[in-house]
Amino acid sequence: MWQLINVAVLALLILAAPAKAASLRDPTMPPVGMTSVNTTHSGTAESLVLNSIIQGATGAKAIINNQLYRQGARLQGTAIRYIGANEVLLADGRRLQLFKKITEPNKKR
Repeated sequence: MWQLINVAVLALLILAAPAKAASLRDPTMPPVGMTSVNTTHSGTAESLVLNSIIQGATGAKAIINNQLYRQGARLQGTAIRYIGANEVLLADGRRLQLFKKITEPNKKR
């Protein structure tokens, strides 16, 4: 008798599992109702991300939003004023910075 009850309970659990799994929320997604649109200084919906800076013989270049730019180029209606070792300055006052390298030791000032 107990075997029959165990088989019945197991069958119910197996049949109910897909319905339960379908109702689970993806844990990597933001909470419901939360928007992920970033607005920039100029009010556009595309935020600027400084991916990398390349120092070469022809000068510095910046990779911003996966696009290559030189000093003086225009980006979202404003000029790139300066490309340094770790930052890019835009003519409208915005500053884009790279993350500090993980391998660099903390410097006390």
